[in-house]
Amino acid sequence: MSKSRYKSSHQILGVISDRKAEQFLCDLTNLRLTHGQPRGDLRRMFSRYPEIFIGDSGNQEIFDDLAMRAIWLRNLLRRAWDATDQRHREWFVHETESYYHKLRADRDLGEQVGDRTMLREMLGGYLQLGDPIFDLRTVEPPAEPTPLEAALFYFKRNVNRARHCPNPDCPAAYFFAAKKGQKYCSEICAKPAQREAKLRWWHENRGNRTR
Repeated sequence: MSKSRYKSSHQILGVISDRKAEQFLCDLTNLRLTHGQPRGDLRRMFSRYPEIFIGDSGNQEIFDDLAMRAIWLRNLLRRAWDATDQRHREWFVHETESYYHKLRADRDLGEQVGDRTMLREMLGGYLQLGDPIFDLRTVEPPAEPTPLEAALFYFKRNVNRARHCPNPDCPAAYFFAAKKGQKYCSEICAKPAQREAKLRWWHENRGNRTR
């Protein structure tokens, strides 16, 4: 039996395993909102990662909040994944984490205040110094690392393996390469390009064949 590259005993920042971090990053970035059935895809995401998307997704108001969060996280993470230089990549990783923790802080504060409608109006943007509710928020990191923080930590450590499958018909184009030089996510996705390369070689070389 081949040895897995994952160590079952290893937990990123003591929170989640390498395997779950990689699976979450790929699932989120490849999240496709199927026309006419977007809620099914989102519900599966929420049920698969309840430690990240915290809340009762059966409640319509909470579900809408979670849906907005998931879509924005997906969009930001895709920007980081597709970035062509380190500066932009780190910027979008930072924005992904910042966005998540801002909403998390708003939610936690909402539980303290109690009135979600009033709170949403008050927290329409980042609070400014001098706002009466400012001191209820914190600029310090959470006491314990969050699962999303751990997943993004994994992404930064493994960004050299982050790939975007060039097959335009790939249903899950964002993946982590399992071997050096891997370009496509699977043999299935690589086959059209392989056939095209062979056909091009044949056209270019058929006149040079010796009889």
